[in-house]
Amino acid sequence: MPDEKMLFEGLNDAQLSAVKHDTGPLLIVAGAGTGKTTVLTRRYAWLMREHGLKTDNILALTFTEKAAGEMEDRVLDALPNGTYDFWISTFHGFCQRVLEEKALEIGLPNRFKLLNETDAWLLLKRHIEELPLDHYRPLGNPVKFLGALLQHISRAKDENVSPDEYLRFAEDAALDGDAEFVSSERKRLKELADLAFAYRRLLREEGALDFGDLIQETLRLFRERPYVLQEFRERFPFILVDEFQDTNWAQYELVRLLAGESRNLTVVGDDDQAIYKFRGASLANILQFRDDYPDAKTVTLTENYRSHQEILDLAYGFITKNDPNRLEIRLKDTGLSKKLRAVRGDGGDVRVCWYRSVEEESRGVAERIRRLKDEDISLSWNDIAVLVRSNDGAEPFVRALEALGIPFRFYAMRGLYTKPVILDVTSLLHVLVDKNDSVRLWRVLQLPMAGLDAKDTAALMFYAQRQKGVPLWDALKRAEALPAISDGGKKHIRTLVAHLEGLAEAARREPPLRVLQLALEKTGLLRHILSLDERSKIEQIEWMNSFANRVKRYEAHAEGPHLKGFLEELDLEIESGEEGALKSDPDEGPELVKVMTVHGSKGLEFRHVFLVSLVDQRFPTRRRSDPIPLPDGLVKERLSEGDAHLEEERRLFYVALTRARDSITLTGAEDYGGVRAKKPSPFLAEAGLDVSAEAAHPSDQLASLEPARPAPENTKTLKELYPLKRRFSFTQLAAFRNCPLQYKFAHVYRIPILGSYQKSFGQSMHLSLHDILKLHVDRGAIRQGDLFASQTAGTPQEGFRVSKDEAEQIYRERWIDEWYPSRIKHDEYFHKGLEAIRGFWKSCFEHVPPAKYLELPFDWRIGQHSLKGAIDRIDELPDGSVALFDYKTGHAKDADSLVSEDKEQLRLYQLAMEHRGFRVSRLALIYVLGMVTTNVELLEREEKISFTEKLQDRMNAIVVSEYSANPSTFVCRYCDFKDICEYRKL
Repeated sequence: MPDEKMLFEGLNDAQLSAVKHDTGPLLIVAGAGTGKTTVLTRRYAWLMREHGLKTDNILALTFTEKAAGEMEDRVLDALPNGTYDFWISTFHGFCQRVLEEKALEIGLPNRFKLLNETDAWLLLKRHIEELPLDHYRPLGNPVKFLGALLQHISRAKDENVSPDEYLRFAEDAALDGDAEFVSSERKRLKELADLAFAYRRLLREEGALDFGDLIQETLRLFRERPYVLQEFRERFPFILVDEFQDTNWAQYELVRLLAGESRNLTVVGDDDQAIYKFRGASLANILQFRDDYPDAKTVTLTENYRSHQEILDLAYGFITKNDPNRLEIRLKDTGLSKKLRAVRGDGGDVRVCWYRSVEEESRGVAERIRRLKDEDISLSWNDIAVLVRSNDGAEPFVRALEALGIPFRFYAMRGLYTKPVILDVTSLLHVLVDKNDSVRLWRVLQLPMAGLDAKDTAALMFYAQRQKGVPLWDALKRAEALPAISDGGKKHIRTLVAHLEGLAEAARREPPLRVLQLALEKTGLLRHILSLDERSKIEQIEWMNSFANRVKRYEAHAEGPHLKGFLEELDLEIESGEEGALKSDPDEGPELVKVMTVHGSKGLEFRHVFLVSLVDQRFPTRRRSDPIPLPDGLVKERLSEGDAHLEEERRLFYVALTRARDSITLTGAEDYGGVRAKKPSPFLAEAGLDVSAEAAHPSDQLASLEPARPAPENTKTLKELYPLKRRFSFTQLAAFRNCPLQYKFAHVYRIPILGSYQKSFGQSMHLSLHDILKLHVDRGAIRQGDLFASQTAGTPQEGFRVSKDEAEQIYRERWIDEWYPSRIKHDEYFHKGLEAIRGFWKSCFEHVPPAKYLELPFDWRIGQHSLKGAIDRIDELPDGSVALFDYKTGHAKDADSLVSEDKEQLRLYQLAMEHRGFRVSRLALIYVLGMVTTNVELLEREEKISFTEKLQDRMNAIVVSEYSANPSTFVCRYCDFKDICEYRKL
């Protein structure tokens, strides 16, 4: 039994009261840094001692494997040597253990596959044709909503809503609106219920469960088999729940059911630290606990052992802005106070630093970190953290730390598949399966072990381009005959080709993991990793091991695993939006500054914390609702009357503040790359921090005063090898605007792109529309007569001069049957295009277009540059002016939905045509799939000057650019180079 003296040593009165609470419900309200883990573990040991229990008689539930492991370690420290069967785990881990023991009781297999989010997406993708989808099945992208649908089903499981309950709701719920809306909404809801049934059926057929099922099926087990529930109640007379504010409704139902009549349920939580609403967590559970257990003892821990009082006062004053939706206010009649008292006393440093740009901000943060370390010999790099609101905001600070030689690590939770070394490996593996994959082969050529210099690579690219897009592999095979390639380059190419051919042969007979091993060895990539500095070596080996584990997971469930199958699955996984999990523990590894999200910092503490990018729209972020919200009638938690999103953002800010022991530095800047200057986060004002006096806070030297830096050597080489032209197309301007690195891949390196089915479809539609209208225009130039009328039966002589049958025939002749992944996909797009052509013909039949020019080319010179292009269609209007049209095959947008980027091409056409002498009176986008025409406002006089200047600025920027990445989810998803780009966001 645990030693009694050890159990109570060092506890304050409130902690001691919580530890020694005997039976019945207990709510421990534990503020940040108040020792809740100590209280939980001591209470666990006390219960064993006081009630003569074993470790398998106490159920302790928390939210992460790491937290469960730490709790188990601490309990073990309090116990004598021995062998113990702990039930200390996550909710999902507990339920998995229960179902592996008892699932047969409800007709489920005891041995089941557990699917993660990606596995579930892949399952639905494989059975896409079987899913009862109509509303959520757009033909253009049948899998578009799969992730959102799975998220919706998961959200329903968080509320313990079964498919049967969902169906009853869809059929019986009272809905507001007219009869047509109610009918449509019932149909949509019934589709979601039917999908839940179909998904459950697929899981059962696979012998699988997802994470939501673990909770839901355990609940079903306990409700349908009372004797099983009674068995577990007797097994666990006491239940402890950590981080109770982060439980969802189903999880709370589970522990409430298990607690039963004994009600020996201890929950520990802090409503001010509830930051996982996006995972289905229900802050209302703390309030519900008080309703369900009105006699529960409440113990409040307010003695903080982490921070100085200045930091705690700042945090408390700020979080009270969430009143009255806080436990302190809801339970004020009980005298509950959550104001924390610092055991360490005064001495905390709170400062705000406001900069002109994010570059200055990140450099200022790095310089202050360096000064802190230089001034305090007792300070470890581990004592410092840079906290960002989201992963996207970390990059400038990572660069600044790297520039000053400060050891750091960015602890992102996801992003394995975009790590450069993993992109190298996946590119290499793809080439072994398909040597004509020029994009990935290009990345393989960039590997140091390939041995090719920039000049030889440029010669290969030039040859491939000159031969009208031959695969890069063909250029490699013909390298011996290319005089532009050096002798050393030819030698390296021979070696590389031999390795790739040998590995490709191995890939046809060896399992994927073996191929991965051979690839790392034969190419020297593993040797290269091992030659790196210690920090880089550790990171890259860890990433490589994570990737190898992903390969193992494939081999474990695939029948006859082979490399092609693995890569197909991996591509589908990435298509689903999965970035690859990164497992890293901030408490492990070498001494490093920690860069992480605020969510990732939960449960950690640091002497010095830098909370960065505190500008409006970044922290707090914009509100984001679920793509497919769960109907309010199915949400079982009580809903607060406040702004739930803003309140959660405040709680996240509070968590960030309370990570700091000695100092908290809050930073922001005016310029993050947008057009408008950024405003300070409103949270700064709410916290009583005035940034006006800190405006344009100087770092050691302002960026605007720095001497011009010489261009990097590789940039000079790049511009020597790839002469940059001053003639541009709109496609090039758009590519550079979207992402300079994309422009570099496509228009500087000119990496061969062989095609995609979306491009085939778009080209088919454009060619068909052009030829149909061209036939109409050409026939208009011929004198009308009986012969023409007889040839165009069904079309008025003075009307549209192409028959419906002719239009369909043109479409069939112009159809490009290339790059479609399956016959199903091909037929789907073909019929979608055919319907669009019929709609186009009908529109022309009813309102004959006054088409004057089709694909009219232009070359517009602007200063030192020129723009070249062609306009899809120009109509001549009765007043002599013209209307310019651009065809789109994407989803239609109305005028209110258009953003400036959507309008840019037509406005460029307007200026180009006006310079040519046309009077332009209308601009419009024609979305041909639904025959929707959306007008774009014309540029007025002053706008024309500004627009032209911006075009010139962009072309000037292209000429001198270093082509840095500008990733975004939308741009990256449709980028031809996403498979080789380490900056991608999918």
